[in-house]
Amino acid sequence: MLDDDQFKEVYNRLMETVNNILEEFEDVDENIHLVAAGVLTTMGLSMYKTIMSEKDFDKMVSMMHDMKDEIRRMEPPDEIIDSETFH
Repeated sequence: MLDDDQFKEVYNRLMETVNNILEEFEDVDENIHLVAAGVLTTMGLSMYKTIMSEKDFDKMVSMMHDMKDEIRRMEPPDEIIDSETFH
């Protein structure tokens, strides 16, 4: 299992990639943030569906729906704020 530093490394590398894509396409499509969020959501759900049983996947998706009002706006961690642009 990843330790905290490794988890942060994965997070920061993925965030850097997303930020690069947002910057590259922001002049081409004003909805690039929605496109990126949709792609990331689809990829994440596909990964979950691949590794989880159908029962556990359905339970997780239902729980996500039930908790939708608890989802907060994304705030960048300090490492992101200090090291790169956050979109």
